[in-house]
Amino acid sequence: MNKSLVIARLTITRTDGKTTIVEVQPGATFHAFYHVFVQDGRRWSTKRQVRVASRNEGLMAINAHRQTPGLEAFAERIAVFKSVSNPITSMKIKIFKKRVYRRLLAAAPESLGMVKSRVNIPMERFSQRPHMVPKPIAVRLPLSEARHP
Repeated sequence: MNKSLVIARLTITRTDGKTTIVEVQPGATFHAFYHVFVQDGRRWSTKRQVRVASRNEGLMAINAHRQTPGLEAFAERIAVFKSVSNPITSMKIKIFKKRVYRRLLAAAPESLGMVKSRVNIPMERFSQRPHMVPKPIAVRLPLSEARHP
């Protein structure tokens, strides 16, 4: 595989010989930041893509904006959830283009293609209009009117 197409790579090897590869590619967006592959053995022909993960993968959801994303956090998260039947034998992080990788990690989510969820709508648009008169939701009727309409 051409290494110039990959900015950084995390390689996780398990005891049965299966390898999980997490790559950061040059055209990474916020929601497709990590590309996760599974490989059986040493042949590149057995490498297949499993999923795509966002830049916040591996971070705690509560305060992800305060934590630093990256393959290190991804590796720590995988190490916590390692399986007993097929444990991890080695984890390697290789960063091919350090400056580009740091720039992607420090970039604002909007610059990586994430859309802002907050929309500013002017309040004048929702001001009271003459045809919009507030009406009571429930009116209590006297007992005599309620029984005999």
